[in-house]
Amino acid sequence: MNIILHEIKSNLKEFIIWTVALSVLFYVASFEYETFAGSEEIAAAMESFGFFFDALAGMSIDISTPEGYLSLISIYIYLPLGIYSGLLGSNIIAKEERDKTAEYLFTLPVKREKVLLNKVITAILFTVVINIIVLTVTYFTFGQLGTSESYNVFVFNMALGVLLTQLIFLCIGMALSAVLRQYKKSGY
Repeated sequence: MNIILHEIKSNLKEFIIWTVALSVLFYVASFEYETFAGSEEIAAAMESFGFFFDALAGMSIDISTPEGYLSLISIYIYLPLGIYSGLLGSNIIAKEERDKTAEYLFTLPVKREKVLLNKVITAILFTVVINIIVLTVTYFTFGQLGTSESYNVFVFNMALGVLLTQLIFLCIGMALSAVLRQYKKSGY
């Protein structure tokens, strides 16, 4: 438990910076959505891109609804949260080598497996919490503009998709930092 608390304290600053920055980004994006909501000119412009949506297996995105707009900007949700999780995974493992504390840490009367398990638990905790906070902010900023049952289902499904993407990037980051000999290359 001491290792988990130590890891939480050492990664809290980065967590707060990423959380605040992404929350502000999606809050500002909700203002942009307000200009699209109910605009007939935007709907007509999107219909002119029919050939593009036909190439996407016949999908049609109506950006005048919160679901359509969020699906359009979802790359800005998936990508930064995936990058955060990948960097967290690589830094949480490589940090001991970088700070030259690995030798000391592994001389403690704690097995290496327990140390790594506690680091993994901390990384998963941060990943789940940032996902919950950012998507809750997204839900409420776009939800205050009028919600429906389909919006609730859409945000829930998107939250699951983002969480799975984050966990994949977290595992990749941890694997790279564990395999690569030079810790600086694990974050690239």
